[in-house]
Amino acid sequence: LFHIYIYYLKSHERALNIEIGKKNRAQYQYLQLKRQLNPHFLFNSLNVLDYLIATDSDKASLYVKKLSSVYRYLLRIEESKTVSLREEIEFVSMYCDLLKERFTKGFIVEIDIAEECKNFFIIPGGLQMLVENATKHNIVSADKPLTINIYTNKDYVVVKNNLQLKINSFESEGIGLKNIVGQYKILFKKDVDIIPDSEYFVVKIPLVKRT
Repeated sequence: LFHIYIYYLKSHERALNIEIGKKNRAQYQYLQLKRQLNPHFLFNSLNVLDYLIATDSDKASLYVKKLSSVYRYLLRIEESKTVSLREEIEFVSMYCDLLKERFTKGFIVEIDIAEECKNFFIIPGGLQMLVENATKHNIVSADKPLTINIYTNKDYVVVKNNLQLKINSFESEGIGLKNIVGQYKILFKKDVDIIPDSEYFVVKIPLVKRT
């Protein structure tokens, strides 16, 4: 009985250590994914700012003010694993205002969020990353407008854009999308649905309750 008891304790300890290891590994992976987001966003923001400084100093000044508001949000939610959909939509709206300083024509964003869904939660920066990806991989011009629709559908928030791919977009590693998929697998054990076809690119992000 004594040996059985010792065996049980050791087995329980091993199982506990394995579980702690899984949680630590998941936390490490989560932090690695989070670290990919802000530098990526900063790099693209500085590119836009550089463009505006060279073309329109007044717009550059306004852009800096809007950019500071966006970064205040990023700093505020830096340690958060989730944010409310309401907060994320407000953030994405600010981010789209920044993009409109660059894409003065041909950039259309339509947001339709059911009121009852706004208190659910998603990962911070997820919607922004999808909007950024759409502008990165597709042509945005007056002749070929890029339209991005953000809306809720049952337990999902959906980001949909028309496809008019740039020539070099096929070479992309898709780090931003992998980031989103990875965080949902690590944090919630949920899948992000990716639905590409010949006309549209659709990503469905699960809405979750606060954990």
